[in-house]
Amino acid sequence: MTTAAAIPVLLTGCARGIQPPNTLFIAYGIEDSWFSKESKTLIEGRLTEFTENFKRTSPDTNVVLFGYKFGQLQEQIISDTKLNLGPDLIVSASGLIKSLHNKGYVDALPARINWDQTYSPLVKEIASIKGQYVAAPVLIFTQVACYNKRTVPASPQTIQELEELTASGTRVGLSLTPEGLWWTAGSMGAIKEMSALGLNKSKTTKFKSIRSWLAWLRKAALYKNISFFKSELRKDESLINGELDWISCDAGGIEQLRNKMGDTLGVSALPNGAQTAAFPIPYYISFGLGSSSSKSQRDAAIKYIQSSTNLIVQRQLMLRNTDFLPTNKHVTIPTRSSQALQAINTSFNDQVRGYSEEWPGVTRFVFGEKNNPNRYQELTSALADLISGYLTVDQTLDIFTSFSEGSKP
Repeated sequence: MTTAAAIPVLLTGCARGIQPPNTLFIAYGIEDSWFSKESKTLIEGRLTEFTENFKRTSPDTNVVLFGYKFGQLQEQIISDTKLNLGPDLIVSASGLIKSLHNKGYVDALPARINWDQTYSPLVKEIASIKGQYVAAPVLIFTQVACYNKRTVPASPQTIQELEELTASGTRVGLSLTPEGLWWTAGSMGAIKEMSALGLNKSKTTKFKSIRSWLAWLRKAALYKNISFFKSELRKDESLINGELDWISCDAGGIEQLRNKMGDTLGVSALPNGAQTAAFPIPYYISFGLGSSSSKSQRDAAIKYIQSSTNLIVQRQLMLRNTDFLPTNKHVTIPTRSSQALQAINTSFNDQVRGYSEEWPGVTRFVFGEKNNPNRYQELTSALADLISGYLTVDQTLDIFTSFSEGSKP
């Protein structure tokens, strides 16, 4: 999640050798485009909240944190684990933890603990493989709209209203990545077709909804007041500096925006369409068990997870923070306490959950299967080429829908 030089600390034998034996090593990743000293401080501050609670009952355990760019995290964990020097806990997106598990570098959560008492069926689906918990989600972040209340008194409720705002001079910033643009596919009614394609259940060859969405993106690229950004950091900075008035943003960046913008920052759910809801992509920050821990370190890691996901701690986090949702299903969300929290709750519990049936198909549509490992990059390149004018709408549509040819669920 911001950019600067990578932290040069590695999980080396020397690093572990100078620590006492009762040490818990935790590795975490930061999105490459968000990697900076500021974001490292923010994330480690949040992890410190978990650590302080853990140390109330485990005061003699030393907790050591290691931060990496997200793009380097998996490779680093694999290389360290091969030397039996891997982390005891990994904090990352649930997808990366599942990937590491499939490669043998993350162990499943112990079945002796009833994790269903903590997690809802939706979170379980995200955290498990074939019904077995592999990741332990601890925080839920999603996408929302962030805006300058001095220039945008009220955030648009529909994507049509957003277009009208840009026509009147409001400067809008959108992401250029698939996950950053997918909310607009929901607002334009394209999600059901994408899901059907992903599951090979499509009964049409015209894909009118997907085409309409791509045509909307192409039209948006022509607007003077709509800009597309590869870098989330650059987009956020443009809002802070007054170069933009309204942006789509990750909830994880709200605190940094608020620190710079103060009371001028407004936060709302992303605009829906006339008939369908936006489709914001959530991400689940989760714990994973490294596979090279000693028994005492494994016991400490499990205790750290349990102390971070229990009802009391998650409730306390909700009262102190307003940029994420809890993963413990028993925590009541105090939406009246914060505009940002209300927006995030709407994003996840109204917009995201509203597409629960479509999620499996859309996930496969975006990321492909083993027979198409480059699917995500193909979509990323096609969207960039569409928005730059290199590809036409129909050429982009061909790339998007060619996924169905010869694919097997």
